[in-house]
Amino acid sequence: MTGSGRVAGVDESAGWDTAVAVFGSTLQVGDARFRVSLLWWLGVTALATWALWRTRFGNAVFASGGARTAARQLGVPVQRTTLTLFCLTASAGWLIGTLGLVRLGGVAVSSPVLSTAIDFIVVAVLGGCLLTGGYGSAIGASVGALLYAVSREGIVLAGWNPLWFRALLGVLLLVALLATGVVRRRLKAVPRS
Repeated sequence: MTGSGRVAGVDESAGWDTAVAVFGSTLQVGDARFRVSLLWWLGVTALATWALWRTRFGNAVFASGGARTAARQLGVPVQRTTLTLFCLTASAGWLIGTLGLVRLGGVAVSSPVLSTAIDFIVVAVLGGCLLTGGYGSAIGASVGALLYAVSREGIVLAGWNPLWFRALLGVLLLVALLATGVVRRRLKAVPRS
């Protein structure tokens, strides 16, 4: 593993069969094959939705994202919430990396991080999250991720030039930002009781 940009040979380590069962198994239903990563995706989405809408931590996330100073003045632990969100993001990165490592038996660790980070922001905006914070949902982000993946794979499978994916992504982002602006204006227009 050391001295190279590739992690390989982990399939010979102890506990590999258990890791494959948890992170790399597939289910055959008729002619279709489903990977266990689909269950992980649905489970994490359900857990994140519950946490955002039904817990004190979820309220702190929305308050911190919408107005940090006001949230701090109301007693919301903004720094702890931000740190927890960074830790959860790192855990999500670990899960995605583990799913890829177990499925492929090895991974390259020299991927362009900046392009991927921008893609994650685009996925969140496509899912309806406001760039200014304070509004969004885990279900919306999951739908944005699904739209992103289907369009990326669809363009490649159709035999088009992969640069068309970036163009499509730009158009989708523009449409999502315009729709978000309309929703935000309507939310501000509603009188609060």
